[in-house]
Amino acid sequence: MALRITQSMMYSGFMSGINRATLGLTESNYQSATQKRVNRPSDDAVSAGRILNTRSTLSTLAIYEENISQAKGWVSLMDSVLGSGTGSVQSVLTRIKELALEGSNGDKTADNRLQISYELREQFKQLINLANSEFSGAHIFGGHKTGQPAYEEGLGVTCMDDGAADALSGALFNAHGSANRTVIIQPVQSGDAYQVNYRYSDDGGATWKPVEGIAVDPPGSPPGADSVCTIQAGGTSFSFNVYKDNNPATPYQVEGVEPMGIIDQGPENPHSNDNGTWIYVRPTAIYQGDDHSNQVVSGYKPSTANAAISGEADGYFTRDVFVRLEGMDAGPPATVRYSYSVDNGSNWVQTSTADPGSDPYRLPVPGGYLTLSGGALNDPADVGSQFVIHPHRAEINYQIGSDNYITVNMVGKDIFGGLYDYPEDGIGYAVPVTSQANLFEVLGDLIAAAETNSQQGMQIGYDALTDVMNVVLTRAAEAGGRSNRLTTTENALLIRTYSEEDLLSGIEDIDPFALSTKLAQQQTTLNSVLKSSSMIMQMSLVNFL
Repeated sequence: MALRITQSMMYSGFMSGINRATLGLTESNYQSATQKRVNRPSDDAVSAGRILNTRSTLSTLAIYEENISQAKGWVSLMDSVLGSGTGSVQSVLTRIKELALEGSNGDKTADNRLQISYELREQFKQLINLANSEFSGAHIFGGHKTGQPAYEEGLGVTCMDDGAADALSGALFNAHGSANRTVIIQPVQSGDAYQVNYRYSDDGGATWKPVEGIAVDPPGSPPGADSVCTIQAGGTSFSFNVYKDNNPATPYQVEGVEPMGIIDQGPENPHSNDNGTWIYVRPTAIYQGDDHSNQVVSGYKPSTANAAISGEADGYFTRDVFVRLEGMDAGPPATVRYSYSVDNGSNWVQTSTADPGSDPYRLPVPGGYLTLSGGALNDPADVGSQFVIHPHRAEINYQIGSDNYITVNMVGKDIFGGLYDYPEDGIGYAVPVTSQANLFEVLGDLIAAAETNSQQGMQIGYDALTDVMNVVLTRAAEAGGRSNRLTTTENALLIRTYSEEDLLSGIEDIDPFALSTKLAQQQTTLNSVLKSSSMIMQMSLVNFL
């Protein structure tokens, strides 16, 4: 009986030793296959936690690297489009400037300038193509509106009165259609109180076509009311504001334009004081993207509120800001009480600012200021009036670091200018983009000058191109700076990635030399256990007699 118990205990001990030796060898073989020291948390709990954190960091760095790769594509294309290489915006503008200089020479004839205009129009189309450049199907100069071209070809207006351009009056007109050559329109004084007369030329002013008796829409508008008149001229549809004063016998006048006299229709000097205003309908480009401007809308006004009060916002707003007038305190000190909300009206913050005592009222809000103007704020009549600052967000930012972002696009209208319209804002007419140099408008005027044989106009265009090219050069430098920043960030990111990978390797990777020695030892141990176990288990009582 005791012998059986002793044999059973010996067997159990032998099997435990064999299992331990086999398990150790198996584990070492698994480490040899994976080349990892830590394959599961039970191998080393502390190291396993460090491994997870390091892998998470490497995953984040990989996302940053992918963002940098995408950003480099955007910025590289911008750099190429705006740069000085062949086919770039700067190279096209250089050629346009050469043509402008040629056309401003006094020895050039009307036919010479008309020939120059043909190439100018082709270069104009090329600039629109460049402004509509795409990267991976996204238009890079349209702000967030990447799914549509940033620009479309359109018609612009230049008014000349007494030989000088009136930049402001162009905002009163809206031209549609197409014209292969600049169309000149000239309002003519009408004898009928409810009609508009005009004449136009589609051959540079060589011949004129009179049009009379165009009814104002809506017809029979009451005295003192603004109306709209639409006329057809040389393939274009041309709309403009007309105004009728309180005298029923006075004919409609084109707003912002001096009409030509009924008799005085053809002096030697086309822009003389008695020959009214000439309206040039010439090519331009319409910007269809968005920008960084801030739109202010009236969300609500009580029926007793001052309807003339309007708002403008200035600053940098990243979200809609609601502003509500709460009242005014006579003081002293006199204050304007109001509240604002940055979560669409869910929560309001009450505050106040000093009452200036007169128009305008400048109210500090998160991101900038809301300026109310148009009349005094009558308390309590205006209490409850609400205004919404709605920012137009144009920047596309890529995250390339924990707190590091880069803008990969540009707002086209800040580079190329043109005409601009927010359809949702209710603006009836496309208005010129206000900037220090409006490329498409300058080029449109230059084309008009060439097509109407204006040496002076071409000289003006030549001078204006210098400012235009400086704007493009500045933006090209900005694109180059972003490209350099991406390269620097990418290099730093690679160094960080290599460092994290080395750290991870040091934590989880196995030492192949140590593992080889360990495997040999474990194999020897297992063989010894198996051999000794086999020899002892074969022994019987006879071996001890």
